[in-house]
Amino acid sequence: MTFKIRRSLRHVSIKRLYTTESSTFFSHPPLNYETYERRLKAAPRYISQNPGLSAAALIDCIKANRILQQQNIELKASSRHHNNTKYTDNFLHLKLSPRNVSLEKRLYGFVFQENASHSLPNSEVIKTYLTTPPLPNDTNRVFDISVANFSKRVKMSKPDTSVIFSVLRLLLDKKDYYNGFKLMDLTFNSSTYIDYKKEMTMKAIVGACSLLAVASAIEYTCLPMIPLVVWVSVNAITMGSVFYGMLKLRTPEHLGRLSWRPYVSSFYKYMHKDEFFGINSIVTHFEEHNEVNIRNYHHSKVRKASIMNSFDHNEYVIELPNDNVELASLDRSLPTSTFIEDSEIIQLQQYFKQEFSKRKMVLNDLPEELVFLEFWLTHGENFEWVEPDQDPAEILKLDIKNKPMK
Repeated sequence: MTFKIRRSLRHVSIKRLYTTESSTFFSHPPLNYETYERRLKAAPRYISQNPGLSAAALIDCIKANRILQQQNIELKASSRHHNNTKYTDNFLHLKLSPRNVSLEKRLYGFVFQENASHSLPNSEVIKTYLTTPPLPNDTNRVFDISVANFSKRVKMSKPDTSVIFSVLRLLLDKKDYYNGFKLMDLTFNSSTYIDYKKEMTMKAIVGACSLLAVASAIEYTCLPMIPLVVWVSVNAITMGSVFYGMLKLRTPEHLGRLSWRPYVSSFYKYMHKDEFFGINSIVTHFEEHNEVNIRNYHHSKVRKASIMNSFDHNEYVIELPNDNVELASLDRSLPTSTFIEDSEIIQLQQYFKQEFSKRKMVLNDLPEELVFLEFWLTHGENFEWVEPDQDPAEILKLDIKNKPMK
């Protein structure tokens, strides 16, 4: 009896160990560039032999690759700040690890080109690639995989909107507002997704009508003295009210900075609900990081100066050509910290207005601006002065700390 128990326990432990190793095919120690490349060459055979673990293996490949990239970043920072020596990926003419650009290119090719059938339909693989630091910098690649994933998921009748919002956050971090709108057009505003939502809505309506007919027949059978038309009418009104109420509850009329135009139907609002959330995120991010209004005036004093025509790409800072010398919206070299209108910001504001009009949306007024307008029109009548939420001296102190060191 004792021997059998020990044997079963050994079997359990071996099975658990095998499962753990299979889920960490790429990242189990020791992890370095040499072992990573060796596992990468053996991965096609492993995936073909274990098709049920293909997605888990690809996710682990992404994590292992990003670990190596993070090690490169830390090594580069350490050699720059502590040893004052130039970072190199060669030691005694031996290749230790390629640069992050090469690692990222190899990762993209293996996961999304060589194993596209396993990776593109899987939302977890896409989200792992988008959210595991260091984050990807190539906008084209991010666009390709996210749109491909969304299209495939819609065809499978399992769309995952969280992938698109993850991509949108990446674009907003790079101040890429134009591609943010393009992403909305390729996904939430695409004809494929709208047709899918219409099809799902029609199936729900057909199911409700079938239920209505069955319920009316049962009620008429139980109470034949009441005409069938009455039962059908009562059930239709009840079910229509419930359906309309659920439609209104699941469809927002107003968000933080956006509202639908008054003439827009509830059905249209429901069809474009996800697009509505995405556009609101874009305009909110733009105002918080680039514009100056009553709500964010204090924060604008200490936030990082926004430069619209420069961005990071593959460990480099790229600046687009511009005739205007002053690129930042706030010039801190001036004694009064004068705000300068950036031509790129003005152009974006006009582009936003065109997009809002095309999408049947309108920009909301800030509550703070409405209060300020009322104060101005009434000459301060019925208003009382109170201490501000933030001490002006604290704003000045933060402003001084935020100035670059000379």
